[in-house]
Amino acid sequence: MRRLIVWCAFVLAFVLSGQAAAQDINARISPELPYAEPVRQGQALNFDVIVANQSQAMVELSSIEVTYLDARGSVLFQREADANGSNPSINTMAGRVIGVGEGRMFFNPFPVIAPELAVSSARVRMEFSVEGQDATLEVIANRDVRRDATVNVRLPLRGNLLVWSAHDLMAHHRRFDYAIPDVRAFGINSNSGRYGYDFVMLDSEGRRFVGDENDAENWVGFNAPVMAPGDGVVVEVRSDMPDNGEWDQSQIPTDPNIIFGNHIIIEHAPGQFFVLAHLRQNSPSVRVGERVRQGQVIAALGHSGSSLFPHLHFQAIDSPSFLGEGIPSNFENFDRLAGGAAIRVRRGSVETGDYVRPR
Repeated sequence: MRRLIVWCAFVLAFVLSGQAAAQDINARISPELPYAEPVRQGQALNFDVIVANQSQAMVELSSIEVTYLDARGSVLFQREADANGSNPSINTMAGRVIGVGEGRMFFNPFPVIAPELAVSSARVRMEFSVEGQDATLEVIANRDVRRDATVNVRLPLRGNLLVWSAHDLMAHHRRFDYAIPDVRAFGINSNSGRYGYDFVMLDSEGRRFVGDENDAENWVGFNAPVMAPGDGVVVEVRSDMPDNGEWDQSQIPTDPNIIFGNHIIIEHAPGQFFVLAHLRQNSPSVRVGERVRQGQVIAALGHSGSSLFPHLHFQAIDSPSFLGEGIPSNFENFDRLAGGAAIRVRRGSVETGDYVRPR
C-alpha cells in the first residue's frame, strides 16, 4: 500500500456576538487524519466538524463554505451553503441551532471533488448568528490529510450483489452522529463505519427475498458463504447470537462489538482490520490466531446483531473495535452490472445503489 501524508489546514470562521466570545466556541475536526478517498466521481474527504457552544448565548449556523487548496495555497474548489433563496441551501444542514452548553456535529457538505485536483488542504468557513448580532472570528485548526492510503480488497461474497448502503453523504454509515450525548454516553467518540458497506445478495431476477421478508431464510443471501476480503490473522470471533436482528445496546460500554452481532475481525496489517458482521449463528469456521487467505470461506451470511435484514456488513478500521475509526477500501476484479452489460473493474470503489458481481 502506498501512502502520502499531506499537511492540511482547516480554517473555521464563526460569527459571534454579545455573550459569545472566541474562547467560548470550541471546534475540532474529526477524524484527526481525514482521508482523500478515491471514489468513482473523483475523491472524497469525509470529515466532520464538531462544534461545542460554551458561551451564554444560543448560536445558529447561517452559512458554511468549503474551500480546497493545493500545496501552494491556490484555490482548487470552493462552494457554499447559505441563507440565499426562498428555500436556502443551508436548510440541508441538520441541527443548525446550538443551545448554551450544547455540542453539534456537522458533516462536510461538499466532500467530493474532481480526481485531477491535487488537494493538500481545506478551509472551512462557518458563520453563526448569535441573538441577531454578527461579528466574525476565525479559529484555525491544523490537520494532516492522508492520500493514496486506501486498502485494496476483494468482495467478500459471490454472485450478484446490491450495495444497499455504502458511505456517501446520504448513507447511514456516513451519518453516524457520535456528538449526540446519548451516543457519547456509551464511550463512542468516532465513526468506525465511516467507510462501511452493506451487501445484499440477489437472485437471477434481482430479488432480495422470495416470500415473507420477515423470515430470514427467505432471503437469497441467508447462509451464503462469506469470504475473507484479504489476507490476515483472525483476532476476534463471535458466533453465539441468534439470527433475529436483536441485540442489547446496554452492553455497549463493556462489549462495544455487540453491535456487529456474530462477526469475524481480521488483522490485515498494523493498524488495518477487516470486520465482517451480522454472520449466521455458529457459522464462523475460523479461530482467533488463525491465518486466513483472501477468498477463503470463513463464515455464512446471517441476520445477527444490529441488522434490519439478512446482509453482510463489511468495513476496514484502524483497531479491532466499534470504537475505532474507519479506513477507506477499494475493491479489485469485479463487474459493475448495468442492465444487460457487465463492466469490468480491475480496481475501484463501489457505492450505494451499485449492482456488482465479483469475478
